Amino acid sequence: MRLNATAIRPRSRAIASAVVLAIGLSTAPALIAPAGAATSHVARTSAVDCQASTTAMERADHQQATARAAVVAARKALRKARRHQNAAKIRKARRVLTRTSKQYAAAAASARYRQVEARYACASPTSTTAATGAGKKLDVLAVARGVSVGPIDVGQLTTLLNQLLPGVSQHLDPTQLAALLAGFNGGTPDPTELLGLLSGILSPAQIAGLLTGSASGDVLTGLAGNIIGQLSGLGGGLPIPGSFDPTQLWNLFSGMFGNLDPSQLGDLLGLLTTATGEGSSTFDLGQLTSLIQALVPTASSAFGPADLTTMLGALNGPSPDATSLAALLGGRFGPGDLTQVLAGTASSQLTGDVLANVLAQLETGGTGNLNIPTHLDTSAVTTLISTVTSLITSVLGGGPLGSLCGIIPLPLICP
Repeated sequence: MRLNATAIRPRSRAIASAVVLAIGLSTAPALIAPAGAATSHVARTSAVDCQASTTAMERADHQQATARAAVVAARKALRKARRHQNAAKIRKARRVLTRTSKQYAAAAASARYRQVEARYACASPTSTTAATGAGKKLDVLAVARGVSVGPIDVGQLTTLLNQLLPGVSQHLDPTQLAALLAGFNGGTPDPTELLGLLSGILSPAQIAGLLTGSASGDVLTGLAGNIIGQLSGLGGGLPIPGSFDPTQLWNLFSGMFGNLDPSQLGDLLGLLTTATGEGSSTFDLGQLTSLIQALVPTASSAFGPADLTTMLGALNGPSPDATSLAALLGGRFGPGDLTQVLAGTASSQLTGDVLANVLAQLETGGTGNLNIPTHLDTSAVTTLISTVTSLITSVLGGGPLGSLCGIIPLPLICP
């Protein structure tokens, strides 16, 4: 399985303008509750919400129709003035057309926002519409965390969902999972759609903060809590834990898309050294630098002195538990798998696959565009494990140091 993550979707000038427009479309209050109160973030699917959204949509549609009629009238007036070649009336008609065109653009955006709001407010909690909306929110949550979001597969999706609400994937049918996946992979919604999707959950200013990366931690945690509420509804009313710690979710996002920071990469290097029998060794800065150069030459220039110092501290520090390491590897391996690797009881195939994933994470330098090598065959696994072990031993012993890429060129890792 290979993940080709794309760069964060660009924040163009048009998007920035749309954020400003979206802020002006509504005076909806911020309804995010304090961080940790996951049970308060429930999906807005009551009959009252549906009726209110439908009424607002009908009003916005009427205003759009009125604004369209004004534009049509202004165009007719301008044509008439031109036929009579009356300069004063032409200037006046142009001013009127400019004003009515702006009013129509605002009314059309407002109508679209209200249509989106009504569609989600009136959707059944177990519907594919609700599932699509939850998938879109999950994508926005990842983007707001600053990770380089790319398409994911069903396996990665279920890992994310179970991190939010443990066991929820077992209560979702294939159509719901497909809708969630389509919502996540469909691209980050534009600000107008987001305003409708998140109406009553976030204020327009907070929505703008999601798109520009300036949202506060409470807003991000609150949005995660709202998604948990929707997942509960999709599963038929699953019980929601009383609190929610987003740490592992943020780690999972970073690991899934190759955006690990130097400290997290140092933790994975600790997994690599433990898997090869050198987990109790202490490295110095020169040894760490040499090891990175030998393992992944393409990544050696991605880390500055401060990055390497941070990475070294994590490598020589306490080892994270298997659950945390599983998140840093993007959920590709379960905690049980990594427990075996750490204990030295894993099969050669599992150990080799884990090592290849660690190298792939290191190759990104935390910048995204994660490419996971395909499943290694038996001979490649054996060579990889022995080569990595030899390189670590050479680094620690001060002996001659070769390069992993000179022995087993891994696609997308070796130059």
